[in-house]
Amino acid sequence: MENRSLRLLKIGLTGPIGSGKSYVSNILRAKGYSVYDSDSAAKRLVESSERVRVAVVELLGEGAYDGQGAYQRSWVAAKVFSDRALLEGLNAIVHPAVFADFAAWALLRQREGARIVFFESALLPSVRRDYLQAIDYVVCVRASAECRTRRVMARSGMAREKVLSYMANQPDASTFESLANFTVRNEGEDDLEEQIDGLINRLQQL
Repeated sequence: MENRSLRLLKIGLTGPIGSGKSYVSNILRAKGYSVYDSDSAAKRLVESSERVRVAVVELLGEGAYDGQGAYQRSWVAAKVFSDRALLEGLNAIVHPAVFADFAAWALLRQREGARIVFFESALLPSVRRDYLQAIDYVVCVRASAECRTRRVMARSGMAREKVLSYMANQPDASTFESLANFTVRNEGEDDLEEQIDGLINRLQQL
């Protein structure tokens, strides 16, 4: 029988753009929990992993990196934006690298005594189901479409129409919520931290 005191719970933290995942992550960190930022990890791995670099160039071409080896994010984004096959190909390169990196990171946290860690990612709906097996439970951060639109406009400076167009190309809120075992509402209410405390209490009982 598994010793629950030694088990590491790996919790996915997801939600649509503008829902406030990073804000929730910062609250969790302030409470002493480790949060793996999959977006930052992906940005690091496309430059630091030779295996990833070679595969990206094979898929997209030499333009994916400049002469100094820096990843050309805008060029890649433009190339895959309207080509689903290329986007899926890029995901098939990056996602396995991120999950392998997360597994190593989580093992280190467990050795340090952690019992719950979080995996922040906006891309869980697009991740292959077999990779999701690395996650024990999923928390979805929710916010209304209007609230999310305002947040993205405020932080990006983009016009409403451009934000709405960008959001239309992302999985809708119901797709994120369909993955969730737990939800946190983040409309800017004063009870957000109380919700997170309640979530942690429930996770500690698992």
